[in-house]
Amino acid sequence: MPKTKDTAYLQVSARIRSLERFMLNRERMERMLEARNEEDAVKVLSECAYSGLDDGWEASVARERVELYEKLLVADPNHTVVNFFRAQYDCHNLKVLIKTEASGASADRLLIHAGSVPVKTLVDEFRQGDVRCLGKRMHKAVAEARDLLARTRDAQATDLLMDRACLSVQRTLAEESGSDFLQETVALRYDVYNLRAAVRVLRMGKPVEFLQNINLLRVGGRLQRSRLSAAIMEGAPLEELYPANMSEVAAAAEKVIRGEAELTAFERLCDNVLLAQLRKAKFIAFGEQPLVAYIAAKESEFTAIRIILSGRDSGASSDEIRARLRDVV
Repeated sequence: MPKTKDTAYLQVSARIRSLERFMLNRERMERMLEARNEEDAVKVLSECAYSGLDDGWEASVARERVELYEKLLVADPNHTVVNFFRAQYDCHNLKVLIKTEASGASADRLLIHAGSVPVKTLVDEFRQGDVRCLGKRMHKAVAEARDLLARTRDAQATDLLMDRACLSVQRTLAEESGSDFLQETVALRYDVYNLRAAVRVLRMGKPVEFLQNINLLRVGGRLQRSRLSAAIMEGAPLEELYPANMSEVAAAAEKVIRGEAELTAFERLCDNVLLAQLRKAKFIAFGEQPLVAYIAAKESEFTAIRIILSGRDSGASSDEIRARLRDVV
């Protein structure tokens, strides 16, 4: 598919610029952190155009997420940019269905109504054992993940397998969009995914060969998977394999693998390097980039709200919560 002309995004780019003033910026985050109580912290969200806060902040955020994608889908000429982001929710919902099926738990409260396929359609097809609404790639991945979980009871490996399929879908959408920026973003996501997969698998006590045996390390990033797995087996410095923007993440991965650092700090760095890539889109006047940047910023906002308000609810200090927060787009 040829690249959509930049001028096709003029109207949505102008609309996005007007909406950016309502974003949850650092100043508003600080006020939420330092608020006297949760009620005052939640009130800050009213400045960000969140509605129905009396129903609870979780319901308000869920509603805002659904409305975000419904509004932007109409403004996206080929729907590829919006569906690029919605793919993560299709994947999330499938992971929930796979794991709750195995455990006998209810999936209802864990499903998110923001994917490209309505939740009811996805649930119905899943229960019929024929998930074709998301295409052949995800249909095959669901069958593989169900089998893997049944054989190994390994929920983490199952998640990684589904994440791999999600990345493949996003790569196709990026290619269909004709957007060089989205394709660069996918390449970076593959690099981050491969490092995350390696760290998680090794933390589970499995040998590095396990990554190759179940085909978790994928082609698609800038670093060949064979070089990564070879470096891990040889104990070579991982940061030397990557460009400057990934070196800190790779160094953190090494420390986690050796048991010298916490996984949470590594995961935060992974998210931040992806956000840094998406932040570049903010400085382009029009085209698909402002749309990409705005959706990424809203997703970052949803995450920040959850971290802050859940942290406060659990009794964590402001400093503890700050340490968990990701960068903003």
